[in-house]
Amino acid sequence: MTNKLIKKFKNLVFQEKLIVPSDKIIVGISGGADSVALTTLLLSLQKSYRLNLHLVHINYHLRGQESEEDEIFVKEFARKNSLPLEVIHYQPVNSKSRRGNLEKELRNFRYQAFAKIRQAKKFNWLAVGHQRDDQAETFLLNLFRGAGLKGLAGMKLKDETRKIIRPLLRFSKKELQNFLRKQGEKWREDSSNQNNDLFRNKIRNELIPLLQKEYSLNFNQKIGQTSQQLADCYCLLEGLATEKFPAVVNASDKNKTILTLNKFLSLPKSLQAEIFRQIITSLRGDLLDIDYGHFREFKKLVNSRKGKNPEMLFKQIKIVKKGNQAIFSLVDKA
Repeated sequence: MTNKLIKKFKNLVFQEKLIVPSDKIIVGISGGADSVALTTLLLSLQKSYRLNLHLVHINYHLRGQESEEDEIFVKEFARKNSLPLEVIHYQPVNSKSRRGNLEKELRNFRYQAFAKIRQAKKFNWLAVGHQRDDQAETFLLNLFRGAGLKGLAGMKLKDETRKIIRPLLRFSKKELQNFLRKQGEKWREDSSNQNNDLFRNKIRNELIPLLQKEYSLNFNQKIGQTSQQLADCYCLLEGLATEKFPAVVNASDKNKTILTLNKFLSLPKSLQAEIFRQIITSLRGDLLDIDYGHFREFKKLVNSRKGKNPEMLFKQIKIVKKGNQAIFSLVDKA
């Protein structure tokens, strides 16, 4: 298993051009099986690829003593493997954080911290430990949220825009844990992953095992294949929408975007929906809690003959129709 998995990893890295010789890579490490396996596998390439690896661990201080023990574990792992390590400590943005969307805040904090360190050190990539089971969870989570093609396409192996690589997306958690056992490596377990009050955990711990047992043992693998095909389709759609964007957008900045409606409405509906999502992303920075229903409501607004300047407000976005224009703006609350 050990040699076979390392060989599979090396082949994937080579075939997908995830890493090239002399790359400098920030590695996000929590101490869990995925990130420990990722670091161990990257170490297997370190000599032949002349890699410069730098570990970053984020202590969120949300699980009391468990969080402190995670940090101790990661420090010992880094020392044992002679790898540099940087520990970042999370502080809530405000007192309302835990009552709001904590998951979103933690994700934003994590990736902003990773990006800041990568840019400061002039490293090429950030490597994170998402694996095939995570991809299946994300697919189902986005499916239930009514996500579009982008959400169902899932996570990319190589994200050129954000400089992120996910070399474990073709591996299952079971494969990685078996690999670590053969290597004699230990890892930390996050007890909060067993809390089924969280929707993602409920999908992971209840729905996916049921689907695997009753319908297909290879469910996660098949979802991964489907996600990859959808990603290829979305890549084409995204490129076409980006190409058409300047022709239909009259003006755009970080707080406001003006859409020329007659040009916009002449496009196929799939391109309209993608440009709609691109505008929201440019203003908000993400598409969290945005679904196809918002696009349908926007089309109703565009076709409305009620009132002089009809408008809609949702998820920090305000849209006002004025003649042949739709004006998108960012607002504090929605």
